[in-house]
Amino acid sequence: MTGNQSNMKRYIIAFFIECLLTVLIMIFYYHKFNLLSFVNALSLTALILLIVGLIVWIVQGGFFDGFIFGFKIFNRASRKRKAAKLGLDDYEADDDPRMSQHSKWSMSFPLIIMSLIFFVISFLLSFTLF
Repeated sequence: MTGNQSNMKRYIIAFFIECLLTVLIMIFYYHKFNLLSFVNALSLTALILLIVGLIVWIVQGGFFDGFIFGFKIFNRASRKRKAAKLGLDDYEADDDPRMSQHSKWSMSFPLIIMSLIFFVISFLLSFTLF
């Protein structure tokens, strides 16, 4: 499978996830199938998945790496102080405080794009119909 087909497959999966969640919200939250509940469920689903996709994208981008690095250095220094207090001079930290590589979730960008498309569609439907 080429890269373009794989990328298109991710967008199709994101599309079906959003459609399925929209129908589930219509069934379990609104308890009816009409245009108003569809537009409300579509916008709610789009916003929730947009927030999830953006949070995953921000974390993958390394925004919080500085905080994590600071906590690792602080914990390492505090363990060294505690070991020195207990008389363990040859104490070695088992973890390296340098940052490791992030694993990438390949669905974050298609989820963001499809959520934006669904939100714009729900906004246009609500503006023109109601």
